[in-house]
Order: sequence, then C-alpha cells, then structure tokens
Amino acid sequence: MEISQFIWNEDIIEHIAKHDVTPEEVEEVCFGRPLIIKNKQATKGINPTYYALGQTDTGRYLFVVFIYFKQGRAMVITARDMDQAERKYYKRRFP
Repeated sequence: MEISQFIWNEDIIEHIAKHDVTPEEVEEVCFGRPLIIKNKQATKGINPTYYALGQTDTGRYLFVVFIYFKQGRAMVITARDMDQAERKYYKRRFP
C-alpha cells in the first residue's frame, strides 16, 4: 500500500488537534516508515480501515487511523500518541 495523498477537512483537523496532533505530523508518519496494520474489526467494505504506527521527524510516536481509498488516497479518522503497549509493539518491529 502506498499513500500518495491525504484528504483533509476541518472536522478531522479539529479532531486530531484535540490530541495535540497536526496534519503535518500525520503525514510525516505515513510518508515515513510506518507500520501499517489492517483493522480486522472494521466493517468489511470497499474502503478498509488501517492503523499506521510511526514516528514524526521530531521522534514523536503516533498512532493514526485512516481509511484507504483507491489510487493512493487516504482520509484520517483520528491520530494520537501511541500508548506504551503500541510503542513496545512498534519498537519490536522497527528496532
């Protein structure tokens, strides 16, 4: 999977801002070296939901949830700091 473009709207930007996350940080994670995991609990549909775990350019560990669309487009649902278990899981895969 390769994300080439994010779809942003004001509601999403305001939502992630409540977690002190910026769109730029989300893009740093997703365009960097993220660990991508398909959400198996999400409803089965044309556009599946994924998790991206990764680091920003400043080293912040983020957990991002997004919907992946065809042609490399993605829409963020939420983004926040990773919890301890997520960070440990990520570090085992990207030492």
